[in-house]
Amino acid sequence: MKILFLSLLFVFTLKPAFAGVLSAEQLRNNLISNTWCEADATQWTGFGLMMEFYDNGVANVINNTYAEWPAMARYNWTVDIKHETPVVTFRDYAGSSFQYTAVPTPRGLDLIPFASEMRSVIHLSYGKKVAPTQWNKNHQTLMGAWENTVLATQADSKIPQLRFNNDGSYSFSLAPSNAAPMQKETGRWMLSKCTEFIILMPHDTDTLEYAKVRLISADEMVVEQMVVTKGSLVVSKETKNMFFNKL
Repeated sequence: MKILFLSLLFVFTLKPAFAGVLSAEQLRNNLISNTWCEADATQWTGFGLMMEFYDNGVANVINNTYAEWPAMARYNWTVDIKHETPVVTFRDYAGSSFQYTAVPTPRGLDLIPFASEMRSVIHLSYGKKVAPTQWNKNHQTLMGAWENTVLATQADSKIPQLRFNNDGSYSFSLAPSNAAPMQKETGRWMLSKCTEFIILMPHDTDTLEYAKVRLISADEMVVEQMVVTKGSLVVSKETKNMFFNKL
């Protein structure tokens, strides 16, 4: 799988017009209508933590480097007014809760631990808003099997194949020339709310993998990856595009 998404969610364009303290309803609507991330210039994708809030009371938190959060987790979330300020509460399925005061900033929101909780401040930036119809279209397009078209042109190569299933599962296989594919990895997958990132959660590891979607059509997909080469003296990092065709 590392062939595809090594070191495996943004162009920020939407900036709602409000300032000062938000009402609970304003904050709730704003959280739902955007994809949010904590900017981190050291990461090739430009973020360390991504949050997506849904109107059914569920939030996805996708973590690249942030030590206080798991790699991928779902929470129940609510917004309340406490001490005249809006507070976001995350509740995990084990019963633990984490509360943050939400403070508007020019680039997005700061989530400040409420009541002196021993957690770090999260500086969130506005993400890309995408209509649900576009998400549904891209999600449906991804269904099925994809083949790496670059390696497919190389003689005697083991061709990577990636299959996305409608039940949220995926499988990664290598297909040697004139032989049946050999399954290498299975897990869960999701498409980010902004449709810019494919996120893979392998069954055999606690980490997640993801790639930035550069292009997707009925029969072609291009995703961005970071290739890391460890030399004797330095570590070289380079972003590259991977090309796939629908099988």
